[in-house]
Amino acid sequence: MIFRPFYYYDHGCAAYLLGCGTLGKCAVVDPRADDLDTYVAFARAKQMRITHVIDTHVHADHRSGGAELAHRTGTLYCLHQSADVRMTFTPVRDGEQIELGNTRLKVRTRLAIRPTASVSW
Repeated sequence: MIFRPFYYYDHGCAAYLLGCGTLGKCAVVDPRADDLDTYVAFARAKQMRITHVIDTHVHADHRSGGAELAHRTGTLYCLHQSADVRMTFTPVRDGEQIELGNTRLKVRTRLAIRPTASVSW
């Protein structure tokens, strides 16, 4: 399993790239809009293909690059099914699993302060 955090201390947040190095499939979680090339370059260096881009919630702490990264890489943009956004996304539900080669992510919903959910993996 490949797990690479990208810490952003200016806003106290992080993005993650994780997946199966053996089969070369990965996801990027909570990508920042100003760092998309970094995620693509890291995946390429590890000979991985980004198959999912996931936002765990609708972000107020930074501008998400989720939709743009999914568009650039031709992959799925995933948000919780209750996300109130005006863009196309693949809805995920509590208990659902996302397969990344030999690595699997399980959607775990927790209610946030807002009525929309925050997704944990």
